[in-house]
Amino acid sequence: MRTLSNTMNLTSNLAFPDCEQSKLDDLNRLFIDWKNEMERVDEQHPDLPNLANGMVFEGFYPHYFSSRKKVLIVGREARDLEGHNYLDVLHKCYREELMIGESHLNQSRFHSMMIYLAHELQRGEMRKWDDVPMASDLTGQFAVEYGFSFAFMNLSKVSNDTTDWGSHWGVIDHFLKTSTQSRNFLAEQINILQPDLIITMNLEHRLDFLGEVGDMQWSTDVTRWEYRSTERPIPLFDTWHFASPSKSPESRIYEPLAAAFRKQGLVE
Repeated sequence: MRTLSNTMNLTSNLAFPDCEQSKLDDLNRLFIDWKNEMERVDEQHPDLPNLANGMVFEGFYPHYFSSRKKVLIVGREARDLEGHNYLDVLHKCYREELMIGESHLNQSRFHSMMIYLAHELQRGEMRKWDDVPMASDLTGQFAVEYGFSFAFMNLSKVSNDTTDWGSHWGVIDHFLKTSTQSRNFLAEQINILQPDLIITMNLEHRLDFLGEVGDMQWSTDVTRWEYRSTERPIPLFDTWHFASPSKSPESRIYEPLAAAFRKQGLVE
């Protein structure tokens, strides 16, 4: 089995402040161990979907650790990013190209919603949907000193490079099972990121793979949990997938989350 060197860098190549370098080092060590573990699983189970080759790593954008509220957003899987670092690709999309694939950033429900939520949480006040600037008008303040930032991780690190629109649940579940057997790599990543709140996208029972969750408060559009696999409990909000075509971004995601944040005392 090929073992990755501890000198290999699997984290982002973006420009981070010196105070965040130790966190990058912690993530890199974790990612190397994680990829080595997936290499071992692939070798032992050649009949199952390959995991290691398609792994795409993420983490946090620059200046995340100086944020007023450290926001971690958890998705399901990367799409068409095998061989790339998630943050490097998306940072360029947000800051320079203002494009996601062939569509404008403002047309991407998934990415624009992350920008709206991270920006408003840093302000400490969730404005009404119609009063929030377009995502493309906010990204000039993204991942810079005195701006806003956030952390992002996918439930599965394996990129879905198929043409299917839906999530590749067979691969996701195989990855989750193998990533939480000898040690819980997902929980370790969250522990390094030390978020003040976590937002997940319709993960439901798969939340258990992230670590210990409890104290559920259910509502139609947002279920509030308490994440307990860190030194202090962290509020976790599970809502609809941001890209869901059947859910209004305003009435089914943004406004219910804003109400839940206010109830939790996270914003005004």
